[in-house]
Amino acid sequence: MRSGSAAIRLAAGVALGLALMAAFAPFAGSRAMAQDNGLASITIYTAICPPGFDGDDYGECYDNPGANIEYWLTGPAFDDTVVAETGASGFTAFENIDVDGEYALQIQIPGDFVSIAAFCSAGGSNFPFEYDEIVGTILLDLTTSDDLRCDFYITPDDQGAGSANLTIHNRVCPVGFTGPDFFNACHDNPVSGQVFYLDSTDGPQGTTNAAGDVTFAGLAPDSYFVFGGPPGDFIDVTAIFCAPTAAPGAPFPFSQDDGEAGFTIALAGGDDVTCDFYSVPVDQGAPDTGTLTIYKATCP
Repeated sequence: MRSGSAAIRLAAGVALGLALMAAFAPFAGSRAMAQDNGLASITIYTAICPPGFDGDDYGECYDNPGANIEYWLTGPAFDDTVVAETGASGFTAFENIDVDGEYALQIQIPGDFVSIAAFCSAGGSNFPFEYDEIVGTILLDLTTSDDLRCDFYITPDDQGAGSANLTIHNRVCPVGFTGPDFFNACHDNPVSGQVFYLDSTDGPQGTTNAAGDVTFAGLAPDSYFVFGGPPGDFIDVTAIFCAPTAAPGAPFPFSQDDGEAGFTIALAGGDDVTCDFYSVPVDQGAPDTGTLTIYKATCP
């Protein structure tokens, strides 16, 4: 483990560059509010920079919050990974951390062409951290008196023609539903914890958050085969609808062959597309019942 900056590859095929700064001056208003219960907290803000941004003043990106970004935190205060997700304001937090020790904080951003800059402070001063370049996680040595503020800045790489974004909304429909109004019947039933892949299980992948959504950001212009979601053995019908994110009523072209549990979509530079992925469960019905008759006789 080292302090500094390097290009790294995260688990699950996610390529990120972490610009981890040894010192910085926090932006105005970035100081986390101290908890009054004597326990540690980590307040996180996420912002999106323009594609290809290579400046030193990340304040230029500050007013563009990143919503629906998941963070994972592990450490001695928790039995398992704790998950927090940014809201529309770009903020989220981990609070009531009651055990001193080393904590691992990881941002969950699928996509092959995204870089990230991270900055942490406490009380208006730099808070030192390290990163594990093998798994792409920043490591924080916390005590229960610490109240941290960490800012993450996501920059899609500039691919010349521009990169593309693809968001999947995974929803489950009532058993036996055949349409036609999938949106009104199913869109309020998100499916979290489902993995989606691009092209193969060795390619980029992401997991749906609590809202049932996953975004592949900073994709190179290309044609992608998108698949995943609930296991096929339990799904009777998969219905897919795609549209530009900014114009949800205008269909965006894609193709789906009979029997495929996924779809193929061609993305150009600058495309930002959302696809609704509706899963209709198999009707298991009532279990089969039968009759067993037993004859008992006594021989002489």
